[in-house]
Amino acid sequence: MQKILVRELLSLFSSIQTLEWCLDLGITEVTVYAFSIENFKRSKDEVDCLMELARKKFAKLLEEK
Repeated sequence: MQKILVRELLSLFSSIQTLEWCLDLGITEVTVYAFSIENFKRSKDEVDCLMELARKKFAKLLEEK
């Protein structure tokens, strides 16, 4: 796994933690800007991996709350 991908994964986990705090505080709607146009310059495999990871993490978060 490339170093840049590891950084993106850590950022995603921070975003998930923030969303969990919002739910704990009763905030039920948020807007997340998590993937910039710059990121689409990455390889298709890298983009697919990041999108799939985000989809799974957000789905899990919704199931838990």
